[in-house]
Amino acid sequence: MMHSRSSVAAAPSPLFTTGLYSLGRAWCTVLVLLSLIFLCPAVQAAKAEVNSKVPPGKWKAVRLKNLPEGAGLGVKVIANGSLVVILVHEAELKRYPAPVSPLFQGTLERTLSFSVVIPDAGNYYVILDNRRGTEERRARILIQAKRPASRTDPPEDRSTEKKKI
Repeated sequence: MMHSRSSVAAAPSPLFTTGLYSLGRAWCTVLVLLSLIFLCPAVQAAKAEVNSKVPPGKWKAVRLKNLPEGAGLGVKVIANGSLVVILVHEAELKRYPAPVSPLFQGTLERTLSFSVVIPDAGNYYVILDNRRGTEERRARILIQAKRPASRTDPPEDRSTEKKKI
């Protein structure tokens, strides 16, 4: 089965890449903005949007590059029909479409949202699988990344909570 997996060479250490082609100057801006979350301590969260077409009988993967351990990741996929959405570590993608151990897997009819905490640093992929489909699917992927909590952050002050005796 044919599939697409490649990356956009846009910025040093981009956070997100996709498709077989460069998505142009606007995409490069998104890559730079999302990279800031992990490069600049003052930036706590970043958002990106990716649009993709998935032909019937095919699948595509969107790379989320260099995610640190403990990062919060929120993903929302909006499509014009049924798709399987899978989030995997790069090591799992190498085996796909053979069975994998995903961090998340779900089927959508129109919209699907999920959030995870990244267990291990590395590259992750959101796979849009239309191998069982008979029509091309257009999908919009909204991605939000949050910096992992710093180990030097002080714990929350809970001294004002009432204690039951």
